[in-house]
Amino acid sequence: ASQVIGRPVVCARFDEYEPVGEFDGIWACSSLLHVPADELPPLLRRYAAVLKPKGVFYLSFKYGTFAGYRGDRWFTDLDEEGLAALLSQVPGLAVEEVAITSDVRPGRSDERWLNCLAAKQ
Repeated sequence: ASQVIGRPVVCARFDEYEPVGEFDGIWACSSLLHVPADELPPLLRRYAAVLKPKGVFYLSFKYGTFAGYRGDRWFTDLDEEGLAALLSQVPGLAVEEVAITSDVRPGRSDERWLNCLAAKQ
């Protein structure tokens, strides 16, 4: 990745990554859903802390209320209520937009996703 973008790249687990500096945005597409729900609030607080004022945080989760293993991977699915409960634990981060979309991968159009765009106040 460093060679492709010409910038340093950090490879780390979510719970090990310590962001340095300030960021205009964070893109967490279909990734944080692999973190258990009880570990998400402190993780999101740590990431939101490095956003610049009005910085944007994009998150997406499989739509629903399931929490557990599918195969060998952990999934935390969220619906609107679960998302609101999660983000209520992240001071200074306000929801700008929420959308429910269908999966675009072949054969998965029946799967839905919860997409959230939040901004640092």
